[in-house]
Amino acid sequence: MTNTDTWTSSKDEGARHGGDRQAESRKARILDAARALFLKTGFDKGGLREIAAAAGLTKSAIYLDFASKDLLLDELIRHDSLRFAEELFAAVEEDTAPASFGSMFSHTINLLSHAPFVKALLVGDTTLLGSYVARNRARFVSGRSALNRALLEAMQRRGRLYEGISLQAAEAMLMMLTIGYVEAPAEVHDDGEDMLQEMGRMLDRWLLNDAGGAAPFATGELTALLHEVMGRLAGEGGNIDA
Repeated sequence: MTNTDTWTSSKDEGARHGGDRQAESRKARILDAARALFLKTGFDKGGLREIAAAAGLTKSAIYLDFASKDLLLDELIRHDSLRFAEELFAAVEEDTAPASFGSMFSHTINLLSHAPFVKALLVGDTTLLGSYVARNRARFVSGRSALNRALLEAMQRRGRLYEGISLQAAEAMLMMLTIGYVEAPAEVHDDGEDMLQEMGRMLDRWLLNDAGGAAPFATGELTALLHEVMGRLAGEGGNIDA
């Protein structure tokens, strides 16, 4: 290969990388604009033209990444769900209290207040998600339990899920407790952390093998478990209907 060939190859590679960065930047701007608009107007009233204007793009530029508004919301939910999982796992890793399933439940509830699209996915909030819920019912139902399912399956593989409960029952229990707390009237939340800790201890007793003692998980065990789950979600692209 001549010096000219090498220079041309390097130039082409640089151009490809530059194009990738531009595409990633454009996609991020679209998602940020869509998130802000949907939170303000709801999904049904937020239009692609308004999203494009807020992102500093033409409407046709959005179609380079998203063929429809539904697919744009798909990606927004996928992106925010993956970020939520990352923040949850970081909170668990940084927690100096004894590791338990219950402590992870508490972190989940607290983080949901800062993750409106994840919360909307969980409770089926049609004010925010609008007609998207009805059009994507099967994926919606599957997607909102993807993180819990991946976590419980990892616990089962490691022999940490109580053998007397099925995956389906454990998943339903987690879903009902989470939705029930999030949707409960304000007076239920008055006890705050005390209520969450008691619900967490209940989950430890119900779901874990050998859950006796102050720390149901050995040091580093919960972190390793969560890294396994995060690896699976990342490997599947954070697919909400994985």
